[in-house]
Amino acid sequence: MCAFIAVSFHRHHQFVADSKVSLPTGARSAYIGVACAILGSIAFSAKTILVKLGSMRYTAYASISASVFVIAHFMALHGPARLAVAHEVYVVTIIMALFSTVLPLWLIAEGLRRIGPNQVALVGCIRPLSTMVFGQIFLGEHITPIQLMGAGLGPVNN
Repeated sequence: MCAFIAVSFHRHHQFVADSKVSLPTGARSAYIGVACAILGSIAFSAKTILVKLGSMRYTAYASISASVFVIAHFMALHGPARLAVAHEVYVVTIIMALFSTVLPLWLIAEGLRRIGPNQVALVGCIRPLSTMVFGQIFLGEHITPIQLMGAGLGPVNN
């Protein structure tokens, strides 16, 4: 289907170009738009297939693919020379990655599997409030009435 759209779009613009009619100034943008639409449909199809694999496996694949793009972006901007840091930096980075990314993702995926998305969304409403409380306890931050009102919007909204 995507190939059919691309070929049809290309043939339409080829016909316009052959008939000595000037292409609109947005022709390049149109090609980019078609490419984005095709890539979007491929990504949606892949997501649909991955969802059928289960929440844990889907979470793992999503995290791995996100990591690949982050690493590629870092390498494109900085190169491998910037990876030469002290051993302690790698240890702290791995610990942070495990406890602030991997563990929460897996726990949310397990929660989805066990209690379903509606209940997980309701429990997720506590996140802003818990962030404020932990900020006050561990970082000495002050909680203002405006922050409390904002945190109260989550449960009220659901």
